[in-house]
Amino acid sequence: LAPYHAYTKPVIRDIVIRDQTGDVQTPLGLCGRIEFDVDAYDTPPVAVPGKFEGLPVAPSLVQWTVTNLRGTAVVPWRTAADFRTTLPTNAHFWDTYAKGTYQNAPRFGREQYTSMDGRFLFQLAGNYDTTAIPNGVYVMTVLVGDGHGHKTLDAERFSVLNARSGVCPGSLAAPPGTEPPPDTEPPVTP
Repeated sequence: LAPYHAYTKPVIRDIVIRDQTGDVQTPLGLCGRIEFDVDAYDTPPVAVPGKFEGLPVAPSLVQWTVTNLRGTAVVPWRTAADFRTTLPTNAHFWDTYAKGTYQNAPRFGREQYTSMDGRFLFQLAGNYDTTAIPNGVYVMTVLVGDGHGHKTLDAERFSVLNARSGVCPGSLAAPPGTEPPPDTEPPVTP
């Protein structure tokens, strides 16, 4: 290996919000427990020969935060993936990646899709409880980076509108030992 310079920046294709069934949701009126994912990739800094030529790779850093419209953090910066020094073990694959992720040149059943780009969906928050924050409008900001200081930011506005009971029908199950939400209407953020 020889020294090289990376000139590309990682790309964020989409910030994805899903309900408990995995269905993609609009960012309007979120309620109960949801999942936040980001679809992101990077371009290899050195050309790869053969059948993987031109195919994307995962970014080495994925971080996120949620702020209100005044810019105050309601969820401080969190790291969803950090591959700058190591990779997750196979046992932790689904703690890092979200449903719908597949590798370059994937195989589905008996079919091999040679030269097909992989899809890298990173799980930001797999079971986020919207009742933990007041009803209102928020901004999720996602940062993806490579190991060479190149970063890309993207943001998605979303609104939280929980029901009077504090829980939406069909919400994701709370983790074991979680207290039920209060049976009052959450305050609206001014």
